[in-house]
Amino acid sequence: MVSRFLRVYLLQVLYALPITFGWGFILLYSVRSGFSEFQIAFFYLIHYSTVLISLTLFRKHKAFRLMLLAFVSLIAGFLALNLFSGIHGLYLVAVLVGVTAACFWVPYNTLFFSFNRKETTALHSGFLFMVFPVMNAIVPLVSGLVIDSKGFFVLFLLSALMTLAPLVYALSKRDDTVLDLSIRKPLRAVKGLRLLISIEGFWQGVCWMVLPLLTFSFVRSGVDYGSYLSYLGVAGAVSVLLLCRISDRYRSRFFFIAPAALLVSLSTVAAGIVTSFSSWIIVNGLISFFIALTYPFTLSVIIDRIADARDSMVSREFFLNLGRISGVLLVMLCIHLNQGLRIPLIIAGLAFSFYPVVLNIKKIYPARLSFRSILSGAGEFKES
Repeated sequence: MVSRFLRVYLLQVLYALPITFGWGFILLYSVRSGFSEFQIAFFYLIHYSTVLISLTLFRKHKAFRLMLLAFVSLIAGFLALNLFSGIHGLYLVAVLVGVTAACFWVPYNTLFFSFNRKETTALHSGFLFMVFPVMNAIVPLVSGLVIDSKGFFVLFLLSALMTLAPLVYALSKRDDTVLDLSIRKPLRAVKGLRLLISIEGFWQGVCWMVLPLLTFSFVRSGVDYGSYLSYLGVAGAVSVLLLCRISDRYRSRFFFIAPAALLVSLSTVAAGIVTSFSSWIIVNGLISFFIALTYPFTLSVIIDRIADARDSMVSREFFLNLGRISGVLLVMLCIHLNQGLRIPLIIAGLAFSFYPVVLNIKKIYPARLSFRSILSGAGEFKES
């Protein structure tokens, strides 16, 4: 089982390399290409909508075959960035990489959590979320150097070539695991968690776009932005696994989710207020640190409630992207009304503060823990 787990896990590592090397710079490329904020927001709307539509089309598929489609689509997306320079080319890329996101993450997460044991759910989630922060600590610096010395054409060409690694690796592993990814049953299974997942998606829909766009008012070179991304990658990458392990031991995730979510909320609101570069860097580091701690727990909430890994991963991706679309629509509305990008940040921060509130209302975990129960590990999972 360990060897099979490592075989699956290596796929994420290989997939993360071209994503952090090339896709992480799509916003810098868009801004330098002269696309407006509204056009960039529409790009994200197409991207998340493509993921949502793809999920509704899933039926029974071989897991590795779906991931092969994801890698082919990602290669096509990188090449399209070099072949088509206008806004319609960017929108085509949004569709291609949207297919990639749906076809990779759903089967990958389903396989990944098929190795999970209930007592190590958060630790397992921590391994999942550690890959990108660790990769981001190093890779964007190299990407920035490539951009400043060779340009985006070489960056995206190299990214396409890097994607051949997970493609060839997946082809070499003859895994015939078949997954039934039909959407109807997972949507029923996630009852009671829809709002929680959508809140998280809403925050991502706003922040994954707005935070980089506002950063470009301070940094514009490839190396500077790569250094910024590496700084964010370092923040919180080590402590997440330690906290996840403690949470698994005591089974009282509310004790960890509530303060982490509130700190994400406060940091995000602060990002919508601060104006100096030094304050911006500090606040973004705090956001990256606290959200890295939050992600394993928010995923564990779903897995704790939905035993079937397939149902939990399909429904999670569906409502995450529904929330992301809502966040993007808010940003588009604010841009249309000439309200700028900071108001959506403040709203997203306030919205995320409701995550622990909803978690408590749904009675998914006990909200009040005595010191004695924490020491004895008595904070058990509670069905609502």
